[in-house]
Amino acid sequence: LIKLLTRNVPWMYKPAVANAVFPALAAHLHGTKFRYLDNVEHEATFMNVLIGRQSVGKGSIKKPIEFIMEDIRRRDIPNRQREAEWKQKKDPRPTDICIQILIDNLTDAVFNQRIVDAHNNGERYIYTIVDEIEALKKVTSRGTVDEVGLLIRKAFDNSLAGQERVGADSVSGIAPLRWNFNASTTPPNARKFFAKMVNDGTVSRLDISTIIKTESDEDTIPKLGIYNDTFAQELKPYIERLENAHGLIECQQAKKLALDMAQENIDTARLYESEAYKVYSYRANVIAWLKGMVLYVAHGYKWDKTIADFVRWTEKYNLWCKMLYFGRQLE
Repeated sequence: LIKLLTRNVPWMYKPAVANAVFPALAAHLHGTKFRYLDNVEHEATFMNVLIGRQSVGKGSIKKPIEFIMEDIRRRDIPNRQREAEWKQKKDPRPTDICIQILIDNLTDAVFNQRIVDAHNNGERYIYTIVDEIEALKKVTSRGTVDEVGLLIRKAFDNSLAGQERVGADSVSGIAPLRWNFNASTTPPNARKFFAKMVNDGTVSRLDISTIIKTESDEDTIPKLGIYNDTFAQELKPYIERLENAHGLIECQQAKKLALDMAQENIDTARLYESEAYKVYSYRANVIAWLKGMVLYVAHGYKWDKTIADFVRWTEKYNLWCKMLYFGRQLE
């Protein structure tokens, strides 16, 4: 699956794309849980932030994500139409409306309605993609960095979110926050945006990617492959397996790998004498393990060495990116 999703981008973009696709892939899971090595059940929450300088090619993640989300986008269209009709008629709101893809300009009421609708219609995920991380502040009407940080912390743990109102016409409802997103930004903006959230658990809950070009890369014009019906048809069976998954899913090989990597992280942090690496490694291990579980499901509940190698690599990559951009501040 990862080979398919990265085949149309030059090699310098492959790491970023390989990680950026998971929020969209996992948005197809619903009512699905995975049991971690400590026996805590997790859902497939991924919040990917791609950090790179201006004009480095961060847009390379968009086409793969667009094709992954196409079925959900099509499913949202009639639901948006039904919601528009309901607003005109003022009848009781249909309970089976579920819109998963969010724009980046919402009120608190709309955001909370989407959370509740997604929960009541199969425990589904809502999903957002923004070109610049600053746009996430518009996901709710509060428009603050602090609110984004709070949502990130709640989303990773699927904590309850929503609002209670007394008025008959007010949106009222509370449900677990299931929210995956992709956001991009530059290194200075990333450090500024998360300046107060490096040591409160917010950054550790993120999946960080980057694009760094060598001097030789700067002299070439990146050429993307063609995304067409053939690509969509090859992707389709993986998406269908994710859509059809349900209930508690376990994989002993994935659990053993997560345990081995957790011990390796402790040893590495001790060798580096780095408290920051150790702190970041706890949730990085969970994120990498969850990616492995998504691939396990997408590949028809099959685990092999290629998935294990990817999980090991993606954790090291996430940690490397976090230490590169936020490590010094956390230390």
